[in-house]
Amino acid sequence: MNYTHSEIQDKFKVLYGVELYAFRNPRYGWNYVDTPLSKGKYCVFDFETTGLSSKYDRITEFGAVLVVDGMVRDRKDFFVNAGMHIPELIQKKTHITDEMIKDGLTEKEAALEIEKFAEGCILVSHNASFDVGFLNAMRLRVGLPKDTHPVIDTLALSHYLFPAAARHNLGSLSRNLKLDVYDEDKAHRADFDAEALNSVWQAIIPILEKNGCNTHKDLKDLVCTDKKMYKHIKAEHVIAIAKNQEGIKALYRLVSHSETKYMTLNSVPKITYDEIEKERENLILGSACFNGHVFQNAMLKSDEELEEAMEFFDYIEVQPRENYSWLINDRQLDNDRLMDILHNIVNTADKIGKPVCATGDCHYLNPEDKISRDVFVCAKAIGGVNHPLWTRPRENGTVQYENPDQHFRTTKEMLDERRREGKRDRHHKHEQDRRPG
Repeated sequence: MNYTHSEIQDKFKVLYGVELYAFRNPRYGWNYVDTPLSKGKYCVFDFETTGLSSKYDRITEFGAVLVVDGMVRDRKDFFVNAGMHIPELIQKKTHITDEMIKDGLTEKEAALEIEKFAEGCILVSHNASFDVGFLNAMRLRVGLPKDTHPVIDTLALSHYLFPAAARHNLGSLSRNLKLDVYDEDKAHRADFDAEALNSVWQAIIPILEKNGCNTHKDLKDLVCTDKKMYKHIKAEHVIAIAKNQEGIKALYRLVSHSETKYMTLNSVPKITYDEIEKERENLILGSACFNGHVFQNAMLKSDEELEEAMEFFDYIEVQPRENYSWLINDRQLDNDRLMDILHNIVNTADKIGKPVCATGDCHYLNPEDKISRDVFVCAKAIGGVNHPLWTRPRENGTVQYENPDQHFRTTKEMLDERRREGKRDRHHKHEQDRRPG
């Protein structure tokens, strides 16, 4: 149907907006105390798990060293049997099998054992939000309160110490510190990783003290002023739509800052959540696609953290199932878990009073235009960087699969998709209801 200009003005309203790449500055610790770093009592620990989600996965192994005045005073390592099968990919990575954990501690026994071992300690972890997230999820499942220990995150500190580094895993950090303590053949076992992490942490302490960070509480005010850090820090997608003319000016400011203040060589333009917060009065903020903060929390973290993530946004987005196909093909999810995540997002948004919008995350107009998107995805960016969807296994031919269908869908197509999802939800629930036990 063809519309006149006046009819278009009556029937359609253009919303001016942008998809931003937003990030938060690293959090080096929490539950701060005045303890001097060189005099701390530390529980340096690591978990092995069945996967990356504290909501859907479980702990399989705990490894830790107890450190007082820089000296290892005790060690602890045990398996945990949480009644969950260890996926074959994880078994291959960690070399931990179902047979090995069958006589492991129960979750409650494990939680209490960790609590006893770490009594009076500052917890040190490489990616503390992950490890403490799993610890809290386990504690809550067995009726214990969330952990309240002071925490130090060496992953965040890696960004501070080596802002230009592209990789910040434990092996990379140890090599950047000129330490020969990390063996890839022995890694991904909790006891080995905990021992290596303690060596790394002991090397970091004098560097922090030299920079004026002497106590655990001083970590709260630690700031990296090197702009190179922004290149490799993880960013999430945020939709910002202008409410009014002032909102359009706000968009200009955010885009300008992302292209100048936070832009580094061969990186995408990024902006801090704090900068977005300053401008939000004249903006409507949406949670974006599976690269957004809400979906990532729904996929990897607890229901409480999902609610907290949603609070930042004015509306919550869900998209057609085909948009998430890459996550399934990349074996980050299966279809049942994807449907559970989407269902949980909608229910949680309803619970806290956030409107839910079905959006398309369109990258091209017609289905036949997908080939142009395919070319873009598999082409190298400036600096020889891969598109996020073009993973190393796809590049070397280990796996092959289609990119997501992200053409423009009409209102009818979107509604039909939601009806199909509703039928899938009802069928999935019916199948669950039929299962014994």
